[in-house]
Amino acid sequence: ARLSHNEQQGLMGELYIIREAIKIKNPDDVVASWKAPEENAKDFIHAAQAIEVKSRRSAHSSSVRITSSEQLDTQNFEHVVLAVVTLTLSKNQGLDLHAYAAVIISELQQLSPAATGHFEQKIVQRGLWPEHEYTEELWSFTNVDFYEVLGDFPRIEYSALSSGVSSVTYSIELNAIKPFEVDGGNAFDLVYLHKVNYET
Repeated sequence: ARLSHNEQQGLMGELYIIREAIKIKNPDDVVASWKAPEENAKDFIHAAQAIEVKSRRSAHSSSVRITSSEQLDTQNFEHVVLAVVTLTLSKNQGLDLHAYAAVIISELQQLSPAATGHFEQKIVQRGLWPEHEYTEELWSFTNVDFYEVLGDFPRIEYSALSSGVSSVTYSIELNAIKPFEVDGGNAFDLVYLHKVNYET
């Protein structure tokens, strides 16, 4: 099925993070770490590091929605980063999903043919089918903020759920997590610092 506005928004946020990360980190690592197409609990996982991406439509909303207790759970992770991408949707300004994916593909081709092929597979797995048109829905990026999830960062963790509670959805006020903000370079350093040996 064609992606809804909310699904497009979520995918756009993930693609934005990929595009930012491949500018400064190993593209093979970045594409391999993109776990959202496999419907993983976190959007990006690299060794014991993770990024959870939240996309929001306008700066009016002062909170982000977290849709499971696993998304910001730090158990078994050394570093978890929350990336909040703010987007706008319009009919006449910005790029649609296919156009934005094409930009990333052309940038990846300069960097790593292997990562390019891997990315092209994952984008279809994530629900972006070639035959679906999105030319009426153009997205542009207004902002991205990164936060490191640690210590008393406000969150609900899977490990802390009462027995019998199977799922939670909650919102986090962005003002409350200001103290945890890190800049983009530092965020990607936290996540992609360690080389991963893929040979098993």
